[in-house]
Amino acid sequence: MRAIGTRRQRVEAANRRYLEVFRQHQKVMRSFFQVVTFKPEMAKLHNEVRAKFIERTRRHIEHNMAAGVCHPMNAEMASYSLGLMVEAVAYSWLSVGFRPSAQKMDFEAVVEELTNLWCRALYRDEGGTSAA
Repeated sequence: MRAIGTRRQRVEAANRRYLEVFRQHQKVMRSFFQVVTFKPEMAKLHNEVRAKFIERTRRHIEHNMAAGVCHPMNAEMASYSLGLMVEAVAYSWLSVGFRPSAQKMDFEAVVEELTNLWCRALYRDEGGTSAA
């Protein structure tokens, strides 16, 4: 089954969906992240979900490195870092209201910048514009 859209479009769609969930459920997400710090069973569940996403991303990176699409890198560390980057931005911004300055952060601008960072880090064409 061939993926629909370019790599960049798929990354952007995933980032958008993730941030939308955080935005729609800010209080629940904030509570969840607080609970995982003192409830080992919740931390275990959260880490299992994280691990599945990171594993899918790792396989994607390895596949695309083999195809010459991605820069050479440690796929495990890259998938871990990129996944947690998006998670940390979502939590910090949408759940606890942290911003780097007093300026309001525009949702679309955040989606675009996370997508830019992700695509530039991984893909040789930096925009992930081809559909492979």
